[in-house]
Amino acid sequence: MTINDVVSLIPYTATACGTQQLIYTTGTPFTAYSSLTEVTVIDWVKSAMGVEQVASIQTNLDNQLINLVNPPIVTPTLPWSN
Repeated sequence: MTINDVVSLIPYTATACGTQQLIYTTGTPFTAYSSLTEVTVIDWVKSAMGVEQVASIQTNLDNQLINLVNPPIVTPTLPWSN
């Protein structure tokens, strides 16, 4: 069984939170609020962020999911060990 098989059977989620400023330039086409679509807004945000930042966030989300599916094993040293 692969990670993709496991993920498709169990609803894992990963999150990223932040803000991105979008600047309207006078004279460019304006989209009314009522006409906004999810795809349009996501494209604007990704464009403003840049390819490297978007890739970094996607990698972070992928790593979160991988760690949920296969939690890393951590073996701390004993408190009385040097």
